[in-house]
Amino acid sequence: MKCPFKYADGRQCGSDICRARAFGRSHRGAILERDVHKIRLWCSEKGDHAAAVPSGDVLTRLEFYPDELQRLGLYADAIAMCENVG
Repeated sequence: MKCPFKYADGRQCGSDICRARAFGRSHRGAILERDVHKIRLWCSEKGDHAAAVPSGDVLTRLEFYPDELQRLGLYADAIAMCENVG
């Protein structure tokens, strides 16, 4: 899955996503897909792209709502990569 991060100048990151984690209501340590509120992604080369955005935007760099990932066509791949969705 390609990294969806876009730099301020409009360039798309050319790396891949290497890890994903879902956030939502937990059921015995796992989150059911229907309860996912956000998904955080990590880029294989840039991690969370910390150097590319102001420090106040730390949590919004590679954190997406499910509908955002659906619009990008990345939701199914992101859910499949989530280590905590059961």
